[in-house]
Amino acid sequence: MKQKWNNVIALYKNEYSFTAFQWIKNGVEIPGATRPYLYAPPALDFSATYSVLLTRADSITLPACPCKTSPQTQQEEEENITAYPTIMDKGEN
Repeated sequence: MKQKWNNVIALYKNEYSFTAFQWIKNGVEIPGATRPYLYAPPALDFSATYSVLLTRADSITLPACPCKTSPQTQQEEEENITAYPTIMDKGEN
């Protein structure tokens, strides 16, 4: 998982096929945060620790390592803007 901007944490592909996600902030599940990325407008809580519970295709659920976030400068945010990967859900164009 990696902080992309001041308001996004995204997961990156690995060897498992995850079927469910549940984001956690300071040990508490975030209601409705069930995508492979966490979008928290206007900004993430930089004093918080984020994690995500990952459910694999074989129904095993595992916690990801915690992630601390920090404010990014405008230049750092611009450096993170790429055409790929783009955050989307399955089936979106």
